[in-house]
Amino acid sequence: MNSPNEAMSRLVKAIEALPEGEREVYSARYVLEEGRDATCVRLGIDGAEYDRRLKSVMRALRRGTVPGPSVPTKH
Repeated sequence: MNSPNEAMSRLVKAIEALPEGEREVYSARYVLEEGRDATCVRLGIDGAEYDRRLKSVMRALRRGTVPGPSVPTKH
């Protein structure tokens, strides 16, 4: 069984590994508690792009994966 500390460590690593644009939107929403409109203005993106980035982040975190280039696995 995984400890809460191990789970938190995996979550932090997953967030840190997100592409910069997704990480900025995630941090604005869940760390800074900044509103969607304010984040869009600050990042220079429109609402649809904000929604796309946040959806991508949440999907990746739920699956335990991070979007971006794939890394070959060793067998």
